[in-house]
Amino acid sequence: MTKFEELIKEFCPNGVEYKSLEKCCNILDNKRKPITKSSRESGDYPYYGANGIQDYVANYLFDGKFVLVGEDGSVITKFGTPVVSWAEGKIWVNNHAHIIEEVDGVLLRYLYHYIQTVDITNLVHGNIPKFTGKDFRAMQIPVPPLVVQREIVRVLDSFTLLSAELTAELTARRKQYEFYRDKLLNFNVEIKIKKLGEIVHNISSGKNKERSPEGKYNVYGSTGVIGKCNNYIFDEDRILIARVGANAGYVHIATGQYDVSDNTLIVDLKNGNNLKFIFYVLQSRKLNQYAKGGGQPLITAGQLKEMQVPIPPLDVQERIVNVLDNFDAICSDLGIGLPAEIEKRQQQYEFYRDKLLTFDLGSTTIYQTDRQTDRQTDRQTDRQTDRQTDTLIRLYQYVFGFAYVRLGDMATISRGIRVVKTQLDEKGEYPVYQNSLTPLGYYSEANRKANSTFVISAGAAGEIGFSKVNFWAADDCLCFDNNGFINSRFLYYSLQKQQAIISSRVRRAGVPRLSRSVIENIIISLPPIEEQQRIVDILDRFDKLCNDISAGLPAEIEARQKQYEYFRDKLLQFNQNL
Repeated sequence: MTKFEELIKEFCPNGVEYKSLEKCCNILDNKRKPITKSSRESGDYPYYGANGIQDYVANYLFDGKFVLVGEDGSVITKFGTPVVSWAEGKIWVNNHAHIIEEVDGVLLRYLYHYIQTVDITNLVHGNIPKFTGKDFRAMQIPVPPLVVQREIVRVLDSFTLLSAELTAELTARRKQYEFYRDKLLNFNVEIKIKKLGEIVHNISSGKNKERSPEGKYNVYGSTGVIGKCNNYIFDEDRILIARVGANAGYVHIATGQYDVSDNTLIVDLKNGNNLKFIFYVLQSRKLNQYAKGGGQPLITAGQLKEMQVPIPPLDVQERIVNVLDNFDAICSDLGIGLPAEIEKRQQQYEFYRDKLLTFDLGSTTIYQTDRQTDRQTDRQTDRQTDRQTDTLIRLYQYVFGFAYVRLGDMATISRGIRVVKTQLDEKGEYPVYQNSLTPLGYYSEANRKANSTFVISAGAAGEIGFSKVNFWAADDCLCFDNNGFINSRFLYYSLQKQQAIISSRVRRAGVPRLSRSVIENIIISLPPIEEQQRIVDILDRFDKLCNDISAGLPAEIEARQKQYEYFRDKLLQFNQNL
């Protein structure tokens, strides 16, 4: 027997008493006050209507914890139950929502959960649906003892809390998607910019005004499919843009065989660009800003044709679409990811809610198969752990083959540690680098690992070093701890490439100095780590060929020099037979 069943058996052996709602709470409807939109002063306090927060205003009417139930307008769900909101703190409520507060003996949170289960289909009337105060007050509420109410609230709140967490995660993921979409479309490489009119055959308005309930083909309108028709006009995917009204600027794609309504613009794209890429570009431009007019805002084809859009190479467009399609699937597809998790939790919550609020002892059994989804492991649904900068680097590398990255964003740059010169010993194992690339001496300890890049910041300021052995970096050395995005040897070569820029930023005082901020703000062209290694391997072979005394050109030059000297001496050593 579950804890809930034990409580019902102990505290409600003869059933549960029902009371009218007005005996279970304080109804505060007479303190509500509407404000017209034009009269509202913008502020920090939520302004509630029938179905939740409508606005934020500069003052409040109520302060505390409240349950709000829609009175007229959008007051009933598709299941026939009321629209219920939970509100805390300082709020303003207009006359489209009933408002109640807690009284002794009945938990407000219990009422919040229970009211959502009541079928009010027969209590809502009128062309504008209305759930009157009279019917609201008379609503019948089962009132078990407080100990039972608390257990119900505890169980149900655990589900609503999880659902809220997942919804917040989904909201954050959608914002993350928009962030990366806009970043990817705000190119930091040289990309052709064209007017939209240059890459389309035409932007025209749909013409369909007729609908048929028996029609075979979809009719697309300003927000998607709005009906059926008997004949289709289009059989290729097209980008559609809402032309007029509150949805003006909404961008979507029509597929299959279809017709288009007269309130929607059709974008006929020329070959050579990825349609989905152009769709994402237009979506990121927030086209509603172009809508002009009062009651019926309007966007014209002429306005859109003048809009400038980035046109990268086709393969780059396709990689961008692949990235954004994956984000979109996580955020929007009910078959996967967070929405599916939220839907599952909502269904589970409703199951428990209905079980707990039925008060039929025979139907309150909570099966183990329902409980097991509470496990923490089930909640680990692709949590966001990467910093935005790290993820952007990977995205740019995937899409463009490299990313321009500020060195301070991919590595922590720190100074070495001063060492007293008297501590140095020629017999020490580790070289000490201070103010030049020539070791100051040798030390018994190392503070940097082998194969590390460093920059001299005083004396020979701006010189770039690389040590193949463990070493001691003194306080005039700038050292790098990278986050895994850059190969240390690749960094060495990249800094060498910018040696002239670095040297130009050295302050020429008595002792030349280079500030850490100069190095932090160096921009590195960063390919993926595998490509970095390939580049390093090539450059290292050149380095060995050019600089290693035992191999390559230097050895060849030395051999040729000896050969030259041998023949020189031979040829110039004449016998004197005078």
